[in-house]
Amino acid sequence: MSPSPPEVDPVETRVRPVVVEEEPTGAPLRATEANLGWGRVVDRVRRVKPAVASVLEHGKIVRFGPEAVEIAYARNTFYWDAARDPELRLLIDQALADQFGVKVSFVVAPLDAAGSEDAVASLAELAAAKRRERVREIKNAALAHPAVRGAIDILGGEVSEVKPLARELDD
Repeated sequence: MSPSPPEVDPVETRVRPVVVEEEPTGAPLRATEANLGWGRVVDRVRRVKPAVASVLEHGKIVRFGPEAVEIAYARNTFYWDAARDPELRLLIDQALADQFGVKVSFVVAPLDAAGSEDAVASLAELAAAKRRERVREIKNAALAHPAVRGAIDILGGEVSEVKPLARELDD
């Protein structure tokens, strides 16, 4: 049995937003096809070097396609320096080649560079927004639970804090 072909993203992707989560302020945080493709690349890297994948999750995607992938970071930060490391570049180049089936140019750009204003949310930002939304859902469900409402009605007072269990956040 031959191995299945690599997942290929044949079309270069710029911002094509799909609403994933809403921030508590009501402003939507958007994921794009680029986030999904970049997430697959980061997962490939994670299998080999989990710490490097964490660095990549913090990059904002400016361009993602078979001709080039451009990720932006704030200058003079740990992430900026780590993403520009030559050893890391070799690992990313291999993951991109596996993803697209061809050699792909990888560019690390400063967030203030031309075109970076089109950058979409990083994978880390999307994960944080998802976690905040999950915490909000858990708190709302706890406060609306009939047993909690009954206790408040009988005893008076108010709920001062709801602490979600770690296992509830992982769902």
